[in-house]
Amino acid sequence: MEMRDYSTLSPTFWTGVINYIRTSAHGAEVTSTAKKDTLPAMQGVFVFKTSITGPAEMKKISAGLTKVTGKGKWTIDLDDEDKVLRVVCAEQVEKQIISVLNKFGFSCELMPY
Repeated sequence: MEMRDYSTLSPTFWTGVINYIRTSAHGAEVTSTAKKDTLPAMQGVFVFKTSITGPAEMKKISAGLTKVTGKGKWTIDLDDEDKVLRVVCAEQVEKQIISVLNKFGFSCELMPY
């Protein structure tokens, strides 16, 4: 079995992991006494492979992604070979995220865990 050297992963990757853990912890804080209709939507960190290559391209999609996910809910790691887009959002917006990038001519596919 080949071992991978995780020390070379970018700080942005680890930020995404930390945000995922924080997001997961918030879901555990919901108590059973809360009303079903007041529970927050389950959120997770979704990782997408994109074809975005620079800040100018990020600026093009910024408004669309922020509209779908909310401010401060996404990052793109331009140093990663897959130009990874990490998004903290509800599951039902995955297709909308892909659509936003495709609208501007960028490829975007959900990466498996």
